[in-house]
Amino acid sequence: MSDNNTLDYYNQHTADFVNTTQNVDFHEIQEPFLSFLPAKAKILDFGCGSGRDTKYFIDNGYEVDAMDYVVKPVEYFSFSQKLDKAIGRIRSEAKEFLMITIGEGIVKTDIADIYFIEGQRHNVIYYTSRGDYCSRITMKELEEKLAVHNFFRCAKGYLVNMNHVEGFVGSDCVIHNVHIPVSRTRKKEFMNLLLQNLNME
Repeated sequence: MSDNNTLDYYNQHTADFVNTTQNVDFHEIQEPFLSFLPAKAKILDFGCGSGRDTKYFIDNGYEVDAMDYVVKPVEYFSFSQKLDKAIGRIRSEAKEFLMITIGEGIVKTDIADIYFIEGQRHNVIYYTSRGDYCSRITMKELEEKLAVHNFFRCAKGYLVNMNHVEGFVGSDCVIHNVHIPVSRTRKKEFMNLLLQNLNME
């Protein structure tokens, strides 16, 4: 069954589906699952149906993020896109911090608040929602550290947070009205990442 057929089915049979599934007793399946989780764990209910399991988990003190649908049999490409979307959503909600050394002090910065980073010889400048910070560290170190947070080295002197990229004009990406160059050798990879990000929203 295709994604469109699945959506059509649920759109046409929503009430019937909810009525026939929301009160089914799945206690024997839900409880063994919960036994593997710590108290108040966060659960991603992927392909959440009528919301029956989501409600059960919430009622038992768990934090639940319910999203999307999954077509069966599961196709790898479709599933991987939905999983990437889920991971991106979770990461955007979870605060992770970077300790930025400035002069003789340190600034604790939410990684999600960093727009982009510019390299200047042995220093870098962090452009963030709270202001700009200059620190002594190499771009290579930051590139390795921030790759898992959706940062991309679009040019030799720039590392951009793909979550803040608003578009692409000419040979530049745009972040909060600032044009940042994208090198020719990295343009294809950059555009692929940009399209992935747009599909996740």
